[in-house]
Formats: sequence, structure tokens, C-alpha cells
Amino acid sequence: MTGPALRRWWWPGSLLREWWIIGLGLSLLAGLLAFDGTLRRADAGFYDLLRQVDGRAPDPAILLVTLDDASLHEVGPWPWPRERHAELIARLEAAGARIIGYDVLFLEPKPGDAALAQAMQGRTPVFLPFVVERPGLNGADHDIAMPVPLLRRAAAGMGHVSVAGDPDGPVRHGWLWDGGPAEGLPHLMLRVGERMGISPPQGTGAPVLIPFTGPSGHYPSISAAAVLGGQVPPELLRGRVILVGATAPGLGDQHPVAVGRGGTMAGVELQANLLDGLLHDRLIREGGVMAALLAALPALWIMLVALRLLTPRRSLLVLGMLLLLLLGGSAVALLLLRFWVPPATAVATLLLVYPLWSWRRLAATHGFMTEELERLRREPDMLAIGRLSDPGVDPVTRQMQLLEDAIGRLRDLRAFIASILNQLPDMVVVTDGAGRILFSNSSAPLTATPPRQGAPLATLLADLRPAPGHAMPEARGASSSILLTADDRALSCSLAPWTDGSGQAAGWIARFSDITALRAIEAQREEMLRFLTHDMRSPQASILACLSTAAEGEIDAGLSARIAAYARRTLDLADGFVRLARAEMQRYGLEPVSMADIMVDAADDLWPQAQGAGVRIVTQGEGLDIWGLGDRSLLTRVVINLLGNALKFSARGSEVRVAIDAVTLDGRDYALCTVEDDGPGVAPELLPTLFTRFASTHGAQGEGEGIGLGLAFVAAVARGHDGRVWCESEPGRGARFCLAIGLAPEEEA
Repeated sequence: MTGPALRRWWWPGSLLREWWIIGLGLSLLAGLLAFDGTLRRADAGFYDLLRQVDGRAPDPAILLVTLDDASLHEVGPWPWPRERHAELIARLEAAGARIIGYDVLFLEPKPGDAALAQAMQGRTPVFLPFVVERPGLNGADHDIAMPVPLLRRAAAGMGHVSVAGDPDGPVRHGWLWDGGPAEGLPHLMLRVGERMGISPPQGTGAPVLIPFTGPSGHYPSISAAAVLGGQVPPELLRGRVILVGATAPGLGDQHPVAVGRGGTMAGVELQANLLDGLLHDRLIREGGVMAALLAALPALWIMLVALRLLTPRRSLLVLGMLLLLLLGGSAVALLLLRFWVPPATAVATLLLVYPLWSWRRLAATHGFMTEELERLRREPDMLAIGRLSDPGVDPVTRQMQLLEDAIGRLRDLRAFIASILNQLPDMVVVTDGAGRILFSNSSAPLTATPPRQGAPLATLLADLRPAPGHAMPEARGASSSILLTADDRALSCSLAPWTDGSGQAAGWIARFSDITALRAIEAQREEMLRFLTHDMRSPQASILACLSTAAEGEIDAGLSARIAAYARRTLDLADGFVRLARAEMQRYGLEPVSMADIMVDAADDLWPQAQGAGVRIVTQGEGLDIWGLGDRSLLTRVVINLLGNALKFSARGSEVRVAIDAVTLDGRDYALCTVEDDGPGVAPELLPTLFTRFASTHGAQGEGEGIGLGLAFVAAVARGHDGRVWCESEPGRGARFCLAIGLAPEEEA
């Protein structure tokens, strides 16, 4: 597809405009999807799938002491007295626990607070939780529910234990700082980690993804009742981080999670997973909106460029590679770099752009094909075969009808061309740009190797040799040559380029003609010319020699003069005929020639004849730099012929004028040479046939008589130079003969 059709489709056309519109529109859509979280569930599902392969053993330093159903059954119903909590802490401290994180809220004063505070002030640090409620009362941003003052002073540190599920329900995030570090509301596990020597990660109040080590129940745990009953060996508790929290379903501290088979997980186990991530630097940072856009936009535009430049099959391959790259890159970033890049936005835009662009490209192709087929239908059909039915149908059927009509036209035209070529007497071979044969007519092969479709043209030429004075034709433009076969038949080979509908070179057309008979005729013609130039001239020259050497009185003077005149006339006739024949058949070697030099050479050649006739030759324009394109010897002979005629019909004492000039005739530049005399002129009835063979000027210009070949020779040379020759004359006012040949290009002159 080239030319105007290509420009309509590619550059300012609808598809390029729509390509930009689709790209910008999907870019805005990607931003909208990333910001409003429409695909958050899809991202969460892929995240949960990846987390299934990232399981690991929990940190053995973490041990859960659970307030489970057994504890409630053996110790008593909830809430327990503060003394019971004090006893539990004391037993854990006595067993050598390293740190105690007590995930139980003590927000209201109760009896036994003093005993609990005293138990918390032992060697093992105890950390207590507080609750942050958002929004707060009376328009406040938040309210904080702290433990009672006595316990607050006894605790080694405090932190929030807020838990919130994602929009789809399960808990995946944790807030190391509720509201950001500036508000001073750290998570309880962040305080525990700091006590264990872990530097808090740099960040803001944005949530982090909890690196769950496994499903609910993955961490080792013991019942609080077993600790209170002294059933737990001290070495099981020594040096470990103890997290105390409720796991009994009735206590309400259960949260949905998407780990394993899903279900719920106790709050204290959520804290254990968060603490485990802090201790081993496995907390997962979330890229959020910017990461999603940085993944989606480059992939989208790469896909758009691929759709624009590649074939549909290759574009589909690029789509698959981009999807694998996005999903694989997101998985690698999560599992190895602990960084989560949500891929759903990028995947959605990629899955949307391919069918959207394919639809637009199909629509554009449909419109283009329909438009071009309609244009083709409106163009004149050289074979005048109407095929198209009623246009009142749906667009698809209409396009099918147009395509059927175009295919029918093509088949008819192909059959028509093949029929014409097959009726040609010459062998015609059509090749592509590489010289491989596309088509040949059914004429009898003239070469030893018959033409076959797909074979190189060189195989046909391999059995031929150039005739003397000729060369093998070359694929560099139109050329012709005479080639000889192995049995000495002569073939005229013409090679010419052919172009496609856009004017671009598409291949070559070779024509082979058997000119053996023509060459024989040309040989006979050459033989005749040799006969005229030698065998016919020799007797006449001998007659003139005998007359010139005869003794005085041996031959009557009058008779001798008449015989000599007839002999010279016969010689002139032979010379004129030979000169005319060669002028008509020879190939001219055109080159830049000075018209002034030709004029002067012709005048010098006839100067003795002019002196004898008493006629003066006047040349005009010797100083002009006028260059014609022609054969110098032939052009000099033409001017000599014209000048000789003028001398023949000029009276003694008159003059003949020869001039050169540059003129423009019918929009083309010529070098003009004129020969003018003051003789009797040419009769008007003789002017139309003046330059034909044997058109005698006898009686036209008075005394002279010609043989009728000189001016025919002039006309033949003029035609061979693609020039002109004419005569302007009125009876009694002389004659003016004009010869015009093409000017040589300035760079060659």
C-alpha cells in the first residue's frame, strides 16, 4: 500500500489519530483504576496466591500463651481478676521469659491493679496495649484509650494493637505507626522489637503488609491454664518472647485472613506474625498507586507501539511476553525484594488495548478496502464487463460484492493480457526485480533453454552470444542488442523495465525476435551498396580516364564532352544513392559539435567551386558559441549539399549566405543553420515533395538539374538527429534552406 492510500491510512489518517486517542484514553483509565482501587480485589487475589509459596517456619523465640477455651473452663469465665493476670506474669518471669507482650486491654480500674502492677515491675519487661479510636468524639481526629495509670506506669512500654481488614475483608496490613511517627502512636510489636535491639524501619504511617509465616495455628502456643497450673517446664519458657492473648472464639478477638485455606486468626497470632517480620526484616512494603502506574504505563505504550508496527501474530506474542513480565516481575519483587507492585491495573489495560486496537484496525481496514474497491469500480473497465449487483445491501455484503467484482476484473484482465501476449509472433518474457521469470507467452521458444516460471532470465541468455558490434543487454534501463544462437540464428533482444501501479520499478520485459531473414536482407543490401560504390563506379571512372587521355582529334570534342557529362552524372547518382542509403540505415554517434566549425568547413570545401562559378560565399555567426548534438561528418556533408545546391543555382557575381543561430521551435531549443541564395527560387508546387527521393528540381531554379538524392539525404540525416529541415522560397526571389538540430546540454557543450 503506497502513495495517497498509504498516507490516508498511516500519517494524518484516522488510525494514527485513534492510536493516540486510545493510548491517552487508556493511560487515563490506568490512572483512574490505580487511584480508585477498582482492581484491588484482583491484586489481593494474586498477592494471596504468591504468599502461598512464601511460607517459612516461625521464629522459635516467639511463643504464644493463649487465653483459650481450656483456660476459661479451668480458671474461670472472662474477665479474669487482675490477681490472676499478676499470677500468670509472675510464673512467666519465674520461668525466665525474656519479654512479655500482653495483648489484653486493662482500660478500667479494678481490684487487684496493685498486685498486677507489682508483678509487671519484675526482671522481665511487660508491654501493654492501648486502643486508638478514629474518629474521636466531638470532632477530634482520634481518641486514645490507655491502660489505667497504675499499670501504665508499671509497663515497660505501650503500643496500639489496631487491626483493620482490607476492603475485601481479610487482614493483610498492619500499622507500625497509627497516624505516623509524628503522633507518637507506635504498634505494640514495634515496642517489643525495639527492646530486642531491632531498629524500627524507616517509614510513615502507611500500612505494611504482614509477612504471614503460615495459616492460623502456625506458631507454637501453650494454654494460660497450663502455665497457671505449673504444668509447663521452665525451660520451655526461658529466654523466649511471650505473647499473651485471647484465642477463645467467645472473646471476639478473631480476624479473617487469606492465608492457607482462609478462615480466621486470633489477634495475638497476628501480632506474632508482625513481630516475626520485624525481627527478620521481612515486612513487605507496598508500592501503591505510583508503582502500579509505573508498571502499567510503559507496558501499555510498548504494546501500542507493537500494535502499530508489528503484525497481529507478533503483537499477540508481545502481549504474552508483557503479561509474563508484569506478573513475573511482581512475583519476584514480592518474594525476593519484599516489595509489592500491584499488577492488575497494568494487566487490565493490556488485555483491553489488544481487542480495542484490533477492532479499530479492522474497522479502518474495512473502510479502506471498501473505499478503494468503490474507486476501482468507478474507474473505466477496459473490458466493459459489469459484475456488481444492487448496492442496497449491508456493508459486509457490499464489500464482498466489491471484492468479487475486483477479483473478476483481475482475472479477466489477466486472461486478456495472456491472450494478447500468446498471439504475438515474438517470444516475450516478464521478470520480477530480481530477474526471475514471472510469465512468458506460448510462442515457440527461440532460445535453447525454454523459459520456465521462477527460472532466472540469465539462463535464457546463457546460450546466446552477442553479434559483432553488439553487447549483451543489461538490466540498467531500456536496451536492445542482436544476439546469435548456437546455430547462427540472429535474435533481436529488447530489454525494458516495467513499473507497478505506483510507478515503482517492478521488473523487466524481454522480447526476442528472430531476425535471421532480416539480417540476410541487410547483407544483400550491403552487397548492393558495395556493388554501387565499386563495381558501378569503376566503369564510369574508366570512361572518364579514357576521355582525358585520348589523343587530340581521336574523339570528337562535342561527343567527348557529352560522354564525360553522362559518366559524371552516373557517378553522382551512385554516390548519392549510397550516401542516402547509409544515412537511413546507420546508427548515429551523437556528440556535441560546434555549428560554427561545420559552417566554416563546408564553406572551405566549396570555395574552389564558388570561385570557378564567380559566386561569393558569405558566412555569418562564426563567433557564436552554438553547439549542436549530432554526427559531425554527416552534418558537414548536409551543409555541403545545401551550399552546393545554392551555388549551382546562383548567377555569376551573386552571393550565397550561410548563417548559424540558436532558436526555439514549439517549445524546444535548436541549433539552426540556414543557406540562402538569390537564384530563381523553387516553384510552389515542388515544395511539398522537395526532400523526397528523385524529386528533381529541374526547371525550378532555372538552369540547374539535380539527380533527386541530395535533398533526400539531407532529410534523412535531419530525421536521424530528431531535427527538422525545410525550404522557404518564392519564385524569382531565391531560396532559403533551414536545418535545425537539437542543442547540446550546457554541461556537455
